[in-house]
Amino acid sequence: MIQIKDKQIFSTDKYLHRIGTDVYFKRCFMLPTDGEKDFEEVDEIPNVKIDIDDRYEQTARN
Repeated sequence: MIQIKDKQIFSTDKYLHRIGTDVYFKRCFMLPTDGEKDFEEVDEIPNVKIDIDDRYEQTARN
């Protein structure tokens, strides 16, 4: 269950995901423009592998 107290948003038993981003957390301070509709509860943080070498090569080419 998403809870909001003292300008903080948190979940008692799950992770929260800021919709439209790749940000996941248990507890966070809310921005002035944030509302409960901007977050969703998820059971786990997705495991995303980032290949550092590929990112370096792409940056070096540009």
